[in-house]
Amino acid sequence: MMEKKTIAHSSVIMSAVMQPNQANPAGNVHGGEIMKMIDNTAFVVAQRHARTNIVTARVDELKFHFSYFSG
Repeated sequence: MMEKKTIAHSSVIMSAVMQPNQANPAGNVHGGEIMKMIDNTAFVVAQRHARTNIVTARVDELKFHFSYFSG
């Protein structure tokens, strides 16, 4: 029988410095780059939890909300 795991066993914090080639002319990071980082983070968490190879089967929905500030 496998031991029970808490969220702390599988949690991860990932960060990255976004480069100019990952941004549009307005300086915003492309949504695809954010999606890639989300998928990579989900992979690490799922692999830690399952202790086996995993794949992303489906993403049902992902919404981006933008706010523009001047000044």
